[in-house]
Amino acid sequence: RAALKYLPNGDDVHYDDWLKVGISLNDWDQDEGLDLWVKWSEDSAKHVPGVCEEKWASFAPGGKRTIFTLFYEAAKKGWPNPYPRPPIDDDDCSVSLGGRAGHPDEPPPEPPQNGRARAARDGRPRTEANGRQAQPREPGCDDDLGDDGDANGYALDYDGLIPPDEGPEVNGQTATTQTAGGFSLRPRTVADMEAADLSVRWLVEKILVSSQPCIVGAPKKSMKTSVMIDLSVSLASGTPFLGQFVVPHPVRVLLLSGESGEWAIRETYRRVCAAKGIKPRDLEGNLLFEFQLPKLSVASHRAELTQLVTEWGIDVVIIDPIYLCLISGMPGQRLDTANLFDMGPMLQHAVAACLPATCLLVHHAKKNMLGADGGFSRYGQPELDDLAMAGFQEFARQWILLKRSERYEPGSGLHKLWLSIGGSVGHSGEWEIEIDEGMLQEDFTGRKWNVTVKLASEAREQKKARAAEQKLEEQLAKEERNDAAKDARIRDNAKLVRDVLKEPMTRRKLRNTLHWGNDRLGFAVAMAIDLKMIEEVKFGDETVLRRRTPG
Repeated sequence: RAALKYLPNGDDVHYDDWLKVGISLNDWDQDEGLDLWVKWSEDSAKHVPGVCEEKWASFAPGGKRTIFTLFYEAAKKGWPNPYPRPPIDDDDCSVSLGGRAGHPDEPPPEPPQNGRARAARDGRPRTEANGRQAQPREPGCDDDLGDDGDANGYALDYDGLIPPDEGPEVNGQTATTQTAGGFSLRPRTVADMEAADLSVRWLVEKILVSSQPCIVGAPKKSMKTSVMIDLSVSLASGTPFLGQFVVPHPVRVLLLSGESGEWAIRETYRRVCAAKGIKPRDLEGNLLFEFQLPKLSVASHRAELTQLVTEWGIDVVIIDPIYLCLISGMPGQRLDTANLFDMGPMLQHAVAACLPATCLLVHHAKKNMLGADGGFSRYGQPELDDLAMAGFQEFARQWILLKRSERYEPGSGLHKLWLSIGGSVGHSGEWEIEIDEGMLQEDFTGRKWNVTVKLASEAREQKKARAAEQKLEEQLAKEERNDAAKDARIRDNAKLVRDVLKEPMTRRKLRNTLHWGNDRLGFAVAMAIDLKMIEEVKFGDETVLRRRTPG
């Protein structure tokens, strides 16, 4: 309490300083520390009721920010610190319990301890904010990776982001070592790399591999969710994806859907099952659905997803759509989706929360990828650059991209799409898929799921042939229209010839009378003779034109 009086909490207090005080008090005592933090925070006009309690629940134990951190900060402001202890890092202003950073010859006096501090010192289990007993851990143990906070006691979700001076939280084979002293690195030798099990396997041959995060992207209303349902059913049943691509063996799939709704999801997977010759009940235990999406900026949401994946033994997680998971868990804070430094950690959070399952993130494409002229830019092959928001193109280790190859005719039920895939493993390919969903009847029946797949090169050649044929047909039609127009003009000229021939005339005299050229006169005279408007006869030594006498 005495130290807090020396720490100002005005309107200009920095968020990091506010958070540092909370973490220090949290290390000291779970209950009394929270009360002190709330009262201290209320002095600031920035204070929002309930935020302290929300952040308090996300703090992680065992970090190097302890009650000594608060003492050190207060001492810098003039407080006569009775527990002098230099920090590990002047920039970090953090001190670790256990005396490793202190003076070994002159151990400092023990501060007043209770709650978490005593539990950490005595090695006893302590009570978490959620009421569960947490076992003490050795600093730097593997359990520290994937905790709600980092090794320094930061809650990794503050501001909806990772702390600005910390690296992202990543589990698994690529995780770095974190210790009570901070961040450290452990290089791997060639022997380590050769001995490591880094194998991947096909989930869908030619399309999808395990252990690599996948981005699924497409413009709006381009069959993303429906195709992902086909993929989910195929993976869960071991049947070919889109009726074409082999699934080597069934796996357990979790589909998290936040846009389509339960009715649409069920109606679609029923049609997909019927097309594959299986019953929905055949998927029991291997295909799971969840219609609530986690906020990836909230540590407890990520932990819940990880627990679900672990408890159910999930092999593949599909999050549809990912943008709904990017909402900040901090009131008043907003994630900048155009900022690579904001988005990168969030995407890493998504993958880490799904481990050890393979994660597929379904995402939208930018609006400006659609050409206003309806030309090739609108219906050409999809590219990674088409994806909206920052970071997705860079983060993708493999990708499945969809885009309409032709305009959808409303009421037809026929969708033609480009399918473009690739990945860092080395697989890639392009196809055109044609999905016939049938026509919806008044009783909501009639819909189906018939899919045909062809190579993109073959589809492009067919489109070129159709375009050339269409161009020829248009040219012939144009010529016919021109011929018809020409005939109409000649017919009009023939009528003029008939009207002028009130008396017989030679062609020369008729041309001079009408002031026409030879071609125009010749076509008009020929048409008039064919239509029996006039006739050409001998009159003495000359050949003349005259009107035909009726009858």
